[in-house]
Amino acid sequence: MKNDISTKYQFTDLRAHILPTIAAAQGIEDASDILALLKASGVDRVVATVDFYPGRVPYGAYLQMIRRAKENLAAVRLKSAPEVFACAELELGGGIEYMHELRDFAVSGTELLMVKLPRKKWDNEVLDTLSALRFAGFNILLADVGAYQPEAIEDLFAIGYRGQLDISDIATFNFRCRKRALEWIDSGFVVALGTGL
Repeated sequence: MKNDISTKYQFTDLRAHILPTIAAAQGIEDASDILALLKASGVDRVVATVDFYPGRVPYGAYLQMIRRAKENLAAVRLKSAPEVFACAELELGGGIEYMHELRDFAVSGTELLMVKLPRKKWDNEVLDTLSALRFAGFNILLADVGAYQPEAIEDLFAIGYRGQLDISDIATFNFRCRKRALEWIDSGFVVALGTGL
C-alpha cells in the first residue's frame, strides 16, 4: 500500500505566478520545473494568476498576454504536471464593476474572481465596488490577504468576504503572524491557499 500523500488528497494551488513571459517564471523551462515540483508535492491543480491593472493595461493587451501564456503552457505540459487554470488577480479600482469583460478575468469556467485590494486605505468606493461585483454574481476571493493590515482584512471578513493566503504566511517564523493565519483558516475566513510563486 502506497503511503504517498498525493494519492490520498487533492490540493489546489490557488495563486501561482508561473505563466511564462508574464509573471514570475523566467521562461518555459522554469515553468516546467515549477509545475513538476508542485505535482511531486501533491498539488493536483494550479491556478496560474496574472496581475491585471484596469486603466493601466489595455484589455486587448491582457488578452494577448493570456493567449501567449497559454501557448507557452501548452509547450510545458508534462506527464507529471498538475492541471493548470488561468485567471487574473484583478486590482480593485473604481469602475471595474462596469467592465463587460469581467468574466474573462475569472478562474476558467467559474464565477470566482480574485481581487487585489489597493495598498492605500480602503474608502467607501472600494467597498461599493466589492459590493457591486458581488451583486453581479461573482464569487469574490480577496487575494494574498496576509499582505494587508490584519484589522482591515478582518473588517471585510466580518461582512462576508473570504480570502486567499500564501503558504509563506503560515510557514513564517513570526509566531503572531502564523497564529493569526491559522485562526483565519480555522474560522473559515481563508478558504484558499497558494504558493505565491
